Amino acid sequence: MAKILLLEDSETMLKIISSVLNSKGHQVTLCKTPIDALENLQREKYELIISDLVLPGGTSGFDFIKTVRNKPTFAHTPIMVITGQRMEKKDVEKAIQVGANGFIVKPFNPDIFAEKVAAMLTTSLKSAKTVDYSILNAVGLWEADLKIVKLTEQGMEIKSQLLVPVDTKIKIQSACFKEIGIEAPWLKILACKRSAGTEGYDITVKFVEVTEKELNPIKAWIKNSVKKAS
Repeated sequence: MAKILLLEDSETMLKIISSVLNSKGHQVTLCKTPIDALENLQREKYELIISDLVLPGGTSGFDFIKTVRNKPTFAHTPIMVITGQRMEKKDVEKAIQVGANGFIVKPFNPDIFAEKVAAMLTTSLKSAKTVDYSILNAVGLWEADLKIVKLTEQGMEIKSQLLVPVDTKIKIQSACFKEIGIEAPWLKILACKRSAGTEGYDITVKFVEVTEKELNPIKAWIKNSVKKAS
């Protein structure tokens, strides 16, 4: 199975998380401080990094992720962040912007956590040679590198020259959202396959955490587009 580095200052959480991972056959290195984690990363190669966002010693999880992503050796290592229920949405967004690939909220269901870990590891193995995760999670990356083919209430169909791993969570900047009148929503990649007969990829995404307030303008925009086309 996988070698996983876990950065968490809570002894209780270290035991809980490592127990779940060990039960799935993973080899887990436990670290209580960012310095300890970085020293282990220098010595060993890991397939997944799991880090709390609230860390001791005046260092945040955001700083740790930035440090990891600034080192070419770790460019393709997926990072999952652990957040508490009181953590605001903007903090999760910030973590993803600086290089995290996913998150889990405490307290969590062990089975759901194990599934998220398995999905992230599978994505990593499939895309490690072609995808730079530190770039993929940059907000606005696709502003000039995509074409929205179809918009629905659930998500979009996109054409892009960029290969994106399934389950990646990203934002894009597009005039489409400005026309609708909403901020660019978070998107989750459901499928990414090479376009038939042409260069690039056909990508299917779904909206993540879209509120009813955001969904209503999307519905209205789709309805007006249908009218114009008929």
